[in-house]
Amino acid sequence: MPLDFDLITAATAYSIKQLESAEATDCPDLLWLDNFIEPRLLDKFITFITTEDLEWTPEDLQETAPRLKVNWVFDSVIEEVHTVFENLTTVINQRYNRNNRFNGIAIWRDLPGYIIGPHQDRDLINLAIQIYVTTGPAELGTKFNYNNQVLQTKYLVNHGYLLDNQQGVTHYLDTPVPAEHLRLSVYAVWTSN
Repeated sequence: MPLDFDLITAATAYSIKQLESAEATDCPDLLWLDNFIEPRLLDKFITFITTEDLEWTPEDLQETAPRLKVNWVFDSVIEEVHTVFENLTTVINQRYNRNNRFNGIAIWRDLPGYIIGPHQDRDLINLAIQIYVTTGPAELGTKFNYNNQVLQTKYLVNHGYLLDNQQGVTHYLDTPVPAEHLRLSVYAVWTSN
């Protein structure tokens, strides 16, 4: 299927606007992102990842955890979403006074029982965005530890966060994904040049 470049252009402008109005948190390295992906692109994306026969593989460094991923499907809505996130690079670099390069997206599929203990992202990751494409129990939003408080992302479709990883903010999911639920999200990464 050919890429919809008009949709990519509109979705890029939409996500830039959402990024510019992102909600600050008590942690200077963390922003909440609400309704982040343009609705038409999001609907197309959710339909694709939930109906197509995709090749889900174990997430690197989490081979024993029930998390699977898809990174790329050529000429698909996954490539369109990838391009939209890549198009955010200049705005993100200006906002954070960086010279980062976009490293790509992964679509994460967290299966029942998935949890991940408190951790900091690898040093390679400079900035990351995670946007959920499913909704479920509020406890499934990623939690962040900052100044002896817990900040938690809304676990709602099209909500998530942007994390500046230079300070290595600890985050985790301590509530297992319940039976008969899939926790689906898009995870985008920018690395230092």
